[in-house]
Amino acid sequence: MNDILVALAVGGRALFTRRMLGLVLWPLIGACAAWGLAAGLFWGDWVGLAQRLVESPQLAGFVGSGVLAFVGSALAWLLVLPLYLLAVLATALAVTAIFGMPAMVRDIAQRYYPQLERARGGTAAGSVGNVALTLIAYLLLMLVSLPFWFIVPFGGVALPLLINGWLNARLFRYDALAEHASPAEYRVLKRQARAGLFALGCAVAALQVLMSYTLVLLPVVLLFLPVYSGLVFVYYSLGRLQRLRAAPTSA
Repeated sequence: MNDILVALAVGGRALFTRRMLGLVLWPLIGACAAWGLAAGLFWGDWVGLAQRLVESPQLAGFVGSGVLAFVGSALAWLLVLPLYLLAVLATALAVTAIFGMPAMVRDIAQRYYPQLERARGGTAAGSVGNVALTLIAYLLLMLVSLPFWFIVPFGGVALPLLINGWLNARLFRYDALAEHASPAEYRVLKRQARAGLFALGCAVAALQVLMSYTLVLLPVVLLFLPVYSGLVFVYYSLGRLQRLRAAPTSA
């Protein structure tokens, strides 16, 4: 737990430097351009689909058709808007993982791990493949979990938080270690640090999800949190790699 708290603090300090602040706009621009275009083309279709789902005969029989007709449109918007915001955030995180992580790794390594040898076990193709597979799995998890947002108490907060925690860990662990870890070391750390990476992902996701639901803070989330998330994972992952190499049974 102490390692996680230290990583969260170091990420905050590293974010507010000129080099890192220069990165913060690109994930936001990429995500907003992609999803702004998608919303312009398909927003009406998304809301219509959501309204058909919430006005289904099964749900009408449960809450009453009159009540459902009155609140159906509002429920559709409440369904589409959080999913849209989470999609924008996930895209910003993916852009950060692919294009921003090399600069973040260099910065954190120079500041905190200057003696850590670079094994260069990762590749650009591995990074893109990791991001693509992770986003596909994230989309499926979100769609499967969607009914439980409304069935499980606090499901609309808890489930996105857990899924985004998984997303953070899966997106950033590869790129955080690609420059310094060997393939064998990466496999060992993926196994040994799984719980810690997920806990760190959930800690960052708590900021991402809760602040996204507070619409006033949404620009802060989209602007700063993708780069902050990457910095946190780089510091934590390189620290785990350093301890792995220092251990008597190091791989």
